[in-house]
Amino acid sequence: MPPKAGATRYIPLRALTRVTRFGPAVSLIVAEKLGVDQRLQARAGDAKVDAMRLGLRWRLDLASNHNRRLYALGSYDAPLLRTILTSIEQHDVFLDVGANVGLVAIPVAKRLRELGVGKVIAAEPSRDVVSQLVTNVALNGLEQWLDIKTVALGASPGSMTLRAGKVEADSGLRSLAGDGQAIAQVDVTTIDDLCSRLPSPPTIAKIDVEGWEVEVLSGATRLLSEFPPRLIIAEVIEEHLNRAGSSARDLHGILTGAGYQGNWIRHRGLQLIEDVRDHLSINIAYTRRAN
Repeated sequence: MPPKAGATRYIPLRALTRVTRFGPAVSLIVAEKLGVDQRLQARAGDAKVDAMRLGLRWRLDLASNHNRRLYALGSYDAPLLRTILTSIEQHDVFLDVGANVGLVAIPVAKRLRELGVGKVIAAEPSRDVVSQLVTNVALNGLEQWLDIKTVALGASPGSMTLRAGKVEADSGLRSLAGDGQAIAQVDVTTIDDLCSRLPSPPTIAKIDVEGWEVEVLSGATRLLSEFPPRLIIAEVIEEHLNRAGSSARDLHGILTGAGYQGNWIRHRGLQLIEDVRDHLSINIAYTRRAN
């Protein structure tokens, strides 16, 4: 019997996970077409939900698009996560700038625990999100492998207003570059200052801060010149960068000027970027350019 008009179809999780290999954009389009994202948003007022995803235990807030993506699709961003996890080696220090609830940091910490040595540094300024991150770390017994820094990163130290994005309840859209409702005053430091207090500099970094990426990189001049990570993955969304007075070309210029080359993150691996286009909305993997 066909479903009644307007009825919501049940879509098995295994069917959804097949599309995650194409990345978050395609995954979310499929989820929206199937009505999954809408159903989960309708549950956003509920208490946080517990789930097993990626072989890990999670406490997730369905008001966040990042959390819904993991809950519904089984992975936040499969190509991104695969690129990072396949690059992780013993003794690596992974810096996650904009760690949110640990969607990348926690799987990386699990991988480092399997390898037996290494550390994740997770920087996240939102105290309510940090509380959820702490819970997820504890649920998986990863306290030894992941250090949390409740701080924002930028071009210079100080204090700034963290603001909501287009959807106020969605913690994943908060940004120092936002123009929405003020969420909180947060402490800001630089990557260089943060790294000066670490036993070892980061060897791999991920930067996802809703348009503040160029500011973060502007505070990493010493790291990029003296201890350059072998892999830096940056979220590059032109609209978000423009809000902060920067652009994808600015970001690309900083990293190529520091000896990196940009790569598209594809299903079958990395593909060299010839030139950065305008209107990007994608993660880019920057690797060290061969001398």
